[in-house]
Amino acid sequence: MADFKSAMNVVAKTLNNIKISIETDGFDGLIVKELKASNTLDKNRTTKQSHIAITGPQMDMFPYIRANGYFDVEYSLEDDELKKYFVAQIPVNLYKSNVNYLDTTAEFFSESEMRVHVSIVRSRRKDAADQIQMSMTYMDSPQFIEFRKIVHEGSYMVMLKRKEELLYDMYAIKPEDVDDEFKKLNNAFFKQSTNTTVKVDELLSAKEPSDDNKKIEKKIIYKTGYSSEFERNRIVFGAPGTGKSFKINKECAKLIGDNNETDYERVTFHPDYSYANFVGTYKPVMKKYQSRTHTQNGEKEVIDVLKDTSLTAQDKYDLLYDKFKGDGLTRLPILLGLYTDENFETKKADGTPAVNDNSVERNHGRAIRPYVCLDDQDEVKEEISYEYVPGPFMRVLVKALKSAMTDNPQPYLLIIEEINRANVAAVFGDIFQLLDRGDDNCSEYPIEATEDMKKYLSKELELPEECFNKIRIPDNMFIWATMNSADQGVFPMDTAFKRRWDFTYIGIDDNDKDLQGKTVILGSKVKQKVEWNTLRKAINNFLAKQKINEDKQLGPYFISRKIVVPENGNEIDSEKFVKVFKNKVIMYLFEDAAKQKRATVFEGCFQNSTRYSEICREFDEKGIGIFNHDIQLATEPEDINENVEENKE
Repeated sequence: MADFKSAMNVVAKTLNNIKISIETDGFDGLIVKELKASNTLDKNRTTKQSHIAITGPQMDMFPYIRANGYFDVEYSLEDDELKKYFVAQIPVNLYKSNVNYLDTTAEFFSESEMRVHVSIVRSRRKDAADQIQMSMTYMDSPQFIEFRKIVHEGSYMVMLKRKEELLYDMYAIKPEDVDDEFKKLNNAFFKQSTNTTVKVDELLSAKEPSDDNKKIEKKIIYKTGYSSEFERNRIVFGAPGTGKSFKINKECAKLIGDNNETDYERVTFHPDYSYANFVGTYKPVMKKYQSRTHTQNGEKEVIDVLKDTSLTAQDKYDLLYDKFKGDGLTRLPILLGLYTDENFETKKADGTPAVNDNSVERNHGRAIRPYVCLDDQDEVKEEISYEYVPGPFMRVLVKALKSAMTDNPQPYLLIIEEINRANVAAVFGDIFQLLDRGDDNCSEYPIEATEDMKKYLSKELELPEECFNKIRIPDNMFIWATMNSADQGVFPMDTAFKRRWDFTYIGIDDNDKDLQGKTVILGSKVKQKVEWNTLRKAINNFLAKQKINEDKQLGPYFISRKIVVPENGNEIDSEKFVKVFKNKVIMYLFEDAAKQKRATVFEGCFQNSTRYSEICREFDEKGIGIFNHDIQLATEPEDINENVEENKE
């Protein structure tokens, strides 16, 4: 085993290889620890452990306060009432050079070095050796938590104790940058024979974060490192009935989990949809407010103090003492007893402590509490007030940002149905710029937030408004949309908008496996059994020969899946099918896809091919006989002879 000097030289050489220089004679303690998954805050880890476990001789690197009652009693007899351990915090220096080496995009501090504080706990484990739990995340400086997030499984943590000081330097080194000589230092403690005097007030001095730390205790985070197989911005498009929404729903469940109704929102665009609907705007809302009916301000002030839940009973007594100092001091404890069960000390009129306690008066107040209402008898009224009302984009953005600020960020999804049925340039406005995402899946270019956006985000995320001067879309926010370019009256999308999306096309015959073999009986006079999928393809092929584009043709689920895919067997309910076929398929062909080819498509109706009602009537009687002869042949219908069927019976 190497001695302290040799170990320091190995560490200095390894750090120097990653362009970090240290003075080896400035330290008197050294440990190296290879980090397992349970020692990291990696996003994809499965363990719930958040601390770094220090075991064996390496525990002597740190000071701790021992709770003898916790360590000496048998584990099974441990007193649940006893404080199990005491938490100390040690000062640790982090260095910008090391942060940049680990992650060039990290921005949690800008100076060359930063002093943070890290919690240290000596803990016992059942049927196992004691350990030191280093870094209780809810007690550490927030910058140290950010540092841990960029240190991954397999990396090495190096802790160097400053000579004769309660101060440590910490570095992290990637596994590919260490050699076998360095690896031999793992899990050993190297020290010099020096003494460090530690005062208790120094050991506990960092219990509260500094003012600078408090300012960034919570910070807005756009890059969480969340990984997904799905594109962040995507549009699923295809002909009507190809299953676009079905695909989105299926992959939504895969992204955020089954039966998750809270982590996504769905909105449908339409021609009147606007930026105010999508992002948010000020709107008039009805607000309830209390109309004060007090005749004396003094009474109101007293009741306001009594009802203030942020004050202790003693605070309330002290604040009201002067108002009741005359002959009312005996009444004050009764009033307090109406509003609180806490004990409090009382004074005489001259300000000296009262000889007797106030339990009698206080208990009187408690006793009559159910029968007395000292509310200020406010009258509830309503009036119109203007408030910022967020749209679906802003609501999902807030949820994603809140999750991004946690140790385990989750994905959030905004689904836009029929995205091209609104003027997307007007609906997205300047949000359009945020759709341009970089390699890290965050918005590459931020936009200036409006004042109402700042106030809303500040309120929801509990951060100062200045944090939101510029905003981005975080990498855990997904925006998916469906588009049917066959719709009439749709708005065109410009190239700049389109290039910010990943387009997924669903072909006219994709996803039709479930339809194969599903048949229906049509016609009251001429009965025939036809397969819906074959009929659909026959119509599509005929439309194609008529030079009608694919996006005007019929997808497998132009008629709802619940109708054309029976729960049991292969027979489609004829009554339901006929009703929907007339209302959807015939109407669509008549009014849209084959509007200019009615006589040709509905050739079987002869003189009635230009009258929708007559086409529907004839469909009831002769089924696919209303269509062009080529469609009928391609459908390959099976004639049903009713006489034969009756003879069988």
